[in-house]
Amino acid sequence: MAIFSIFFVYADPGTGMLLWQVLAAFFLGASFYLKNIFRWIKNLFSKNKEK
Repeated sequence: MAIFSIFFVYADPGTGMLLWQVLAAFFLGASFYLKNIFRWIKNLFSKNKEK
């Protein structure tokens, strides 16, 4: 338990921006990934096949 509490002791002002950047990168990356999956599924079931 002591190691876990030491991990959260130091947080400078830049830590918040780093967390926001990580979250933004994760959600943007996930949105592009999911968009490609949905496009693939849509093309799989569409009538006119695109090459």
